[in-house]
Amino acid sequence: MCADGEVVIRSGDLHSDGYHLLGCDLCCLGEVRRKLEAGGAARDAPTLLLAECVLVYMQPDAAQALLEHLAATFPRCVLLLYEQCNLGDKFGEVMLRNLSVRGCALAGERYCREPQAQVQRLLGAGFETVRSWDMDTVWRALPEDDRARVEALEMLDERELLQQLNSHYAITVATRGELFADLDLNA
Repeated sequence: MCADGEVVIRSGDLHSDGYHLLGCDLCCLGEVRRKLEAGGAARDAPTLLLAECVLVYMQPDAAQALLEHLAATFPRCVLLLYEQCNLGDKFGEVMLRNLSVRGCALAGERYCREPQAQVQRLLGAGFETVRSWDMDTVWRALPEDDRARVEALEMLDERELLQQLNSHYAITVATRGELFADLDLNA
C-alpha cells in the first residue's frame, strides 16, 4: 500500500493510494488476472471498465475471451467502449486501407461495421444491458449551447469532416449487476 500522495512506479506499473495503472498483454488472460490481483481489484466493488480503440486491434477470439472474463470477474460493472464503427462505407474503406498500409490492420473490424455489432458482441460476452451510439448522434444530442461553447474553443472550418469522423466512431455502454438496473440506457 502506498502512503497518502505517494506514487510508486514498479516494473512499468504505477501505484498510488486507491489507483493502479497496470500494463499487460490483454490477449493473455493469465497476465490480466495477475495484474488485476496485484492492483487489488475488488470483484465485489462497483467497477468502471474503459476501453478506447483497443479491442478492434485484437484477434476477435482473444477480445471475446477478455470481454467474457471481465463480465464474469466483475458482476457489478459498467464498460465504456469507444471504437470505430460504420466501416462499410467509402470513408470506412479508406480508413481501413490507410491503417493497413501503416501495418495497423483492424483484426476485429467485423465488430465495427455498425454500432449494433458491438451490442450483440457484449451481450454474448455476458453483459446484461448494452447500448451504442455513433459520436455524431451523441454530438447532435448535446444542447445547442454546449455545442456552441465547444465549437468556440477552436475554429472549425470543416464541419462536414467532423460529422464524417463522428459518424465513424461509437461509444458503447454495457452494464452488469443490480447496481445499474436503474441506469436508463435508452435515453
